[in-house]
Amino acid sequence: MESDYFGSCIYFIVGAVVINLWMINLVVAVVVNTFKDIRASTKRSAFGAERYVGTLHQHGQADK
Repeated sequence: MESDYFGSCIYFIVGAVVINLWMINLVVAVVVNTFKDIRASTKRSAFGAERYVGTLHQHGQADK
């Protein structure tokens, strides 16, 4: 009879860990998507400190 409780305990712990990892993944996805949207709409860094200029190859400064 005690093995039933042990199996239930392991099942619950594994389920809680999987759901926590899934929720963390969802939060990270929302944050990344929000930063992407801010960057696309303002053409600035998501932190608002400086203008986003892209890569050096786009502006001809790769040789410097």
